[in-house]
Amino acid sequence: MVDFELLYKNIYEISNPELVKIKNNNKKLRFKKLGLPAIVFFILLYIWSKTQLYILFLLIAPVFFYLFITIISVLASQSSKIEEVFNEKVIPQLVSGYDVNLKYKSSIGLEEKVYVDGFWENYDEYRSNDMISGEKNGYSVDMARVDTIVNIRNSDGEEKHRKIFGGTAAVTSIHKNLKGITRISSDKGALSKIFDDSQRIEMDSSEFEQYFDVYSDNKIETMQILTSDFMEIMIEYVRKTGINLEMTLLDNKFYIRFTKYLFNFMDLDHDKLKDSFETIDSMYKVMFDLLNIIEKIEL
Repeated sequence: MVDFELLYKNIYEISNPELVKIKNNNKKLRFKKLGLPAIVFFILLYIWSKTQLYILFLLIAPVFFYLFITIISVLASQSSKIEEVFNEKVIPQLVSGYDVNLKYKSSIGLEEKVYVDGFWENYDEYRSNDMISGEKNGYSVDMARVDTIVNIRNSDGEEKHRKIFGGTAAVTSIHKNLKGITRISSDKGALSKIFDDSQRIEMDSSEFEQYFDVYSDNKIETMQILTSDFMEIMIEYVRKTGINLEMTLLDNKFYIRFTKYLFNFMDLDHDKLKDSFETIDSMYKVMFDLLNIIEKIEL
């Protein structure tokens, strides 16, 4: 297990000076762009409060507008530069610190075709980024942030956007070529709205069925895959994290998704970074524990 505290110390020592520099430069920029206009604004405001001259109000308005736009612009510039540091330095260090074989690219996502092969909801818009890819335990894996959105028009004809799925999706190859399709979801009842009830598989574990629905077109193969160890890992993960977990086993592919984002922060904050580290760790552990069970099964 990687020592997070040591990893955080290394990331902090490398990245924090650059973040401090960005913030200090922005303070200078704010003073340079806002100092004189702010002084003029408050002088005009003071005179106007004493005289109530209309002409002064006409001068105050554009100065106030300039100050407002400049503040927004400077803050946006700082946010953009901080995001760049995180995408290019902080997160790659976090990912490679967890496992040197894994690489991170913020601008790349999971291909939509790959996602569609593995999952089942209908949507209008697909968005994906924050890709982690590489090899772990002899398996190649791609894992990324995914959002799927449906566009809905209300009675007034106004278009609304509703998120169908938001979280992390992953795909990895397995060393077996499965004959059927097995779909598992901890979102109880979701699969029954899409797939024929004749494909629903009743499992031997009543506890597993409290948490998951299973649908398959090959019952024998599915029962071979979902061993007691397999089911126990899934139950423990959902019970421990409260995160919805869904997966598909198809051909020689294992698809899995979690209703939690890997990265969802914008500062070099210890607790937020630790949460992302632990999220990566918990997701990878459950994925590869399940993969290792699959590989042991003689199908």
